[in-house]
Amino acid sequence: MPRYRLCLLALLLLMAGCSKKKDNQTTPTGPQPDPTQPAVTVNGVSMSRGEVNAILQQRFNHIYGRQPGQFTESFLSQRRKEMRHEIMERFVVQQLLDAEVKRQGIEVTQDDINAALAKQADPNMTVETFLERATQDGRDPKQAMTQLQKATAYQMIYDQQCEGMLDVNEAEIEQYYGTHKRFQPFTEPAQCHCRHILIDPNQQAPGDVPEIADQKALEQAEILLQQLRDGGDFAKLAQTYSHCPTAPQGGDLGYFSQGDMVEPFNSVAFSLDVNEISEVVKTQFGYHIIQSLDKIPAVTLALDEAREIVIEQLTQKKKMDILNAYLKSLKAAAEIHYAKN
Repeated sequence: MPRYRLCLLALLLLMAGCSKKKDNQTTPTGPQPDPTQPAVTVNGVSMSRGEVNAILQQRFNHIYGRQPGQFTESFLSQRRKEMRHEIMERFVVQQLLDAEVKRQGIEVTQDDINAALAKQADPNMTVETFLERATQDGRDPKQAMTQLQKATAYQMIYDQQCEGMLDVNEAEIEQYYGTHKRFQPFTEPAQCHCRHILIDPNQQAPGDVPEIADQKALEQAEILLQQLRDGGDFAKLAQTYSHCPTAPQGGDLGYFSQGDMVEPFNSVAFSLDVNEISEVVKTQFGYHIIQSLDKIPAVTLALDEAREIVIEQLTQKKKMDILNAYLKSLKAAAEIHYAKN
């Protein structure tokens, strides 16, 4: 279930990337465009390719540089393109909002900053704690303070746009609830507590050709199933024979929600009565025998119980829609040019 959140600190995060500590960086190979040329220009104010590349390299290494080899090159290439676009779009938004602050003659006072910080999720956030955190993060306090003042001014403009536009009526509440009540936080999905025995062909018959290994794993699972039907202790058999990491716990998987497990394991688990043992079930991991230990049905909040959550989410969605429409109007009235390459 999506949550729509927009606040001063969210806006501030859009501006903070240029001043954090540097991570170990990698340098792109191959010929590069002239870094002094504009990457994007907004009403005559430009951000150079070099500036975009510096921010991109820093953020990219911060997110992906610590886990080399985990992602494919095609994925990383696509993420570079997306992040480059995000950086330029943030520059565009900042330039447009800076121009609006100047046009409206907005001056941010200390009281304005204090009031904005008081609305944040962290009730202990003050200017002092904000600057302390900025310093701990390796950012220059003066630059952080400038960014905080800008973000406060942006929030003031945004609040103007939202004024009188956030009322929620009963019809909207009912429609939103009807559309979203099947999802969290309005509905807690059904849960199941199971244990299982897994016979993995690769571990049951290592070295055999796949067909033979599969057959041996199936035969072992069927032997164990018969032992269980004859009164065998499920937990002890799991500890002895299961190839799942849960074997030491007697195959106990704990509670899991509908859809958490692969099919057909998921469907079989939720179809069992409590204490019932399944037939042998094949998945991509091998052959399973499942026992249901407990079941919790899905629970959906009634409209009256969910009303406050619905109103909050509707309000946040309206705020986001208003901001997007406002920024779109600013872009339409501006001269914005992007470099072709």
